Amino acid sequence: MALTLGRAAWERAVLLAVSFEVLKVVSSHFVFPPLSSAVLWLPAGLTLAFLLRSPTRMWPALLAAVFAAELGSVLSQGLPWGLSATWALGNVLRTWLAAALMRRWVGPAVRFHQVRDVTGLLMLGGVVGALPSATLGALAATKWLGSASFGREWIVWWLSDALGTVLVAPLILTWWPVTRASSPPRRLGESFLLMGAVALVGMLVFHIDGPTESAAISTTLPYAAFPLVIAAALRLGPRGAATASAVMSVVAVEYTRLGRGPFGELPVPAWERGLSVQVFLAVLSLSALTVAAVVAERRRAEVAQRVLATVGVVLAESPEWSVTLPRVARLLVPELATGAAIWLQNAEGVVERVAAAGWTQAREVGLRGGFPPLPARVSEWVGAEGSGV
Repeated sequence: MALTLGRAAWERAVLLAVSFEVLKVVSSHFVFPPLSSAVLWLPAGLTLAFLLRSPTRMWPALLAAVFAAELGSVLSQGLPWGLSATWALGNVLRTWLAAALMRRWVGPAVRFHQVRDVTGLLMLGGVVGALPSATLGALAATKWLGSASFGREWIVWWLSDALGTVLVAPLILTWWPVTRASSPPRRLGESFLLMGAVALVGMLVFHIDGPTESAAISTTLPYAAFPLVIAAALRLGPRGAATASAVMSVVAVEYTRLGRGPFGELPVPAWERGLSVQVFLAVLSLSALTVAAVVAERRRAEVAQRVLATVGVVLAESPEWSVTLPRVARLLVPELATGAAIWLQNAEGVVERVAAAGWTQAREVGLRGGFPPLPARVSEWVGAEGSGV
């Protein structure tokens, strides 16, 4: 068991290191000199998502992969050891802090079906989690790269990490893992059409070349993307919100980098143009995720009311528990739970399972030692595999 887990951890670590390097190359295209940081640091969300989807026993291997990937890539550019190690340490601390805080206060199963998940991502994963990397990154840039302004480097670096977290982490966490039931062909087709529309609108808005006199008006044009992104959130849930936000982000940042569109043509320094597009994308992503979470919460409440009403009718149909309880278990899964089982204590005092749906041996093992006797009151728990009651 330990050998299997160790091998899986290092295989996942290698995958994380490779993905980190790929996203770092993409992020490097979004650097606005004289600043040393990208306006959108994609690896921030990648590393957080990997830790949240992995058991804590894997975290040392994953964090080691992050450190090695950043250290090696910075050194390969001919930059000093001190700079490379400081930036690598900043990436590790950001990832660990954000993942630990979210695992503690939000829980391990982050799927953005609750407003609490979105708030936790913003405050813990973005605002707080990006503090170590922004501070170490700006210090290193000031010391080894001769950056003129620590404060300017820090704010852009912090926003870059926070934005990368808000955009990339939801995209990975809502798509990983993918099951056939959660992604039917019809829904995937609708997703492709909506994402294509989002990309088209983004290109139309950000492709515009206008005179600088109209800059004040043109900066309002990107908000034309909001209806489509919100529509994706309403129709496709958190997954649609995350995907649509990511598509619009790629379009907005790329055109801004090329000096095109509402933000790229602003008659201000490059770092201020980067700041403008960062704020826009943060508002867009968080708005879409919040709408999707609110809708998901409402749908769950409606489903719960409907299921509980049906359960009441089933229980009233017959006093025979052997008939009604299996039907109750089937009603609960998958609407309210991924698995359900019901135990009763018979006349001889033996606790026996009388109904189950979506039940597995692993779940059974996880409950051993809890009874007999049956608990006198309701108890809840949260573990690495999810929550239960």
